[in-house]
Amino acid sequence: AISPADIPWMRVIYRSLDLKEEKNMPLYYPEEPTENQENLFRLIMRLLTENKIVAYEYLDGREVFTDQYKMNLKDLLDKFHILYEEKEGRTSKSTRYIVNESDVPSNEVLSYYIREKWIFDQRNSGLTSVIEAICPILHRVGDFGGDAMTYPMFWIKYDDLRPYMAQQYILTNNENNVQNYTYDDYFKMRMFEGKIYKTTNLRNMSLMQLYDTAEKQDSARAGIEKQLQNFENSLWVKSPAPVEQASKDTDKKTTTASSGQNATEKEVKSSDTLVKKNQLINFDYEGKVNGKAFDGGTAESQFLRVGSGKMIDGFEDALVGMKVGEKKD
Repeated sequence: AISPADIPWMRVIYRSLDLKEEKNMPLYYPEEPTENQENLFRLIMRLLTENKIVAYEYLDGREVFTDQYKMNLKDLLDKFHILYEEKEGRTSKSTRYIVNESDVPSNEVLSYYIREKWIFDQRNSGLTSVIEAICPILHRVGDFGGDAMTYPMFWIKYDDLRPYMAQQYILTNNENNVQNYTYDDYFKMRMFEGKIYKTTNLRNMSLMQLYDTAEKQDSARAGIEKQLQNFENSLWVKSPAPVEQASKDTDKKTTTASSGQNATEKEVKSSDTLVKKNQLINFDYEGKVNGKAFDGGTAESQFLRVGSGKMIDGFEDALVGMKVGEKKD
């Protein structure tokens, strides 16, 4: 774990994941469980009723993941009108709550909130994002019809959920029915599409509350995304010579970092520079299955500290020893 003393900068971001967006559909489907697959909300509910994970109160930007804010399962089920069967154990603590598959309102969970921390770790001079918690959002129409109201249900700590998500393979592409990725891969590789709706701020206000028009809100989101994308690149101060050279020949430059505190952005040639562990690189990648690219598997100008463990197993090891400009299958 990163010590607070090693974190001079951090920003907490809240995103909304709309399950109607194509990139987010792997979290919703299949609507009904199959022999070896269930959607994310059904997985969460099963783990809750089996007492394998804990739900925490939704506090609208003031989340505290301590025992004081743990939700009682019976209260949770009653609050959202989820039918269950109560089975008494030898003690009150061993009472079991059984929810039939047909009573799990997975068809009403049409979005999620995620809370993530963007952290600058000065031990390796790298910026990293960590998903801290996930919150299912219930979209429910009232007794008299009308538009559906949204109800944030509870928070689940991502680290509590991770061991189970890492075992659940999912379908991420309509054109390839091989389940190559788990829920954990899906989040770790940031294959989702999440819209920023809030950042931690002194007044605990969302972007909608801070900005009175959709245009201003979109502009604020774009500014936050740009800050996150450019933050790590702005850490390194260019020396005059590389700056002059960079303007002449942009095709032969890459960002490199030394093991100490001082680093510069300099021109490097493919013949004399090899990628090493703990090096900060900028790279493009394209994932293919059976020779075809798949949705969410392609990205350009990505920053990565080799060996950080952000990518899937084996990916970062394969980068070690590559030359600048080299392509590898």
